[in-house]
Amino acid sequence: MAAEGMSMTIFVFLYVLTLRIFNKMLSKAAVMIIRILNKSDPKEDESVAQMKKLIAEQQLISAQDEFAKYARLQRKIDKLKDEVNSFGSERRKAEGKHKLISKVLIMMSIFAIHITFLIMYRKDPVIILPHQWFYPFTFILSLPTGISGAIGLPCWMLTCNKIIEKII
Repeated sequence: MAAEGMSMTIFVFLYVLTLRIFNKMLSKAAVMIIRILNKSDPKEDESVAQMKKLIAEQQLISAQDEFAKYARLQRKIDKLKDEVNSFGSERRKAEGKHKLISKVLIMMSIFAIHITFLIMYRKDPVIILPHQWFYPFTFILSLPTGISGAIGLPCWMLTCNKIIEKII
């Protein structure tokens, strides 16, 4: 019985660790995919190139000697900067929306996996220890098994999750 309890303990720890790593990898992959899909618009690239060209042209002009031409170029540059900023803000909004959706989908799938796992093994204690060790908390720790001195799956999963969260 002790070997079976220890194997369940290790299995649950590895299960939680695997899901945590899977979550991290999926989140990073989702961010990379979102960045690839949300590339800049050709109009934005054209505006940036034109703005760089105007800035280079403006640097060749003396602000004191040809003020009118310098000011005209500055207005064009400012207009292009506003365009580029609006393109960028739209892209960031879309990227944020896609990140949120992907994060919610990942969390929902992991939640569904956890719930399924908890339902399948809800009556099996992870490990049985002397009930005096955790005297005031034995009932809470043993939920939902109801076995005195047992550590229930929800409690053990929470403990493993917190330990792994600190490590990763």
